[in-house]
Amino acid sequence: MKEKLTPLEHRLMNLIIEGMECKNICEWLNINYNEYVKMKNNILKKLNINKIDKILYVAIKNGLVEF
Repeated sequence: MKEKLTPLEHRLMNLIIEGMECKNICEWLNINYNEYVKMKNNILKKLNINKIDKILYVAIKNGLVEF
């Protein structure tokens, strides 16, 4: 992992992993859609992945989430 996720990015990542829809995530985190997209892209960049569907695998591998 290149850089550490911010607390907000970490929360966003967890909500994405939980399967929450974008609209609900924006409401839950009190952010707009553009902020959501920017943070999601930052997460992908920091985790060095190019597709959101790989986020769970990489998050577990890097110890960012536990099951």
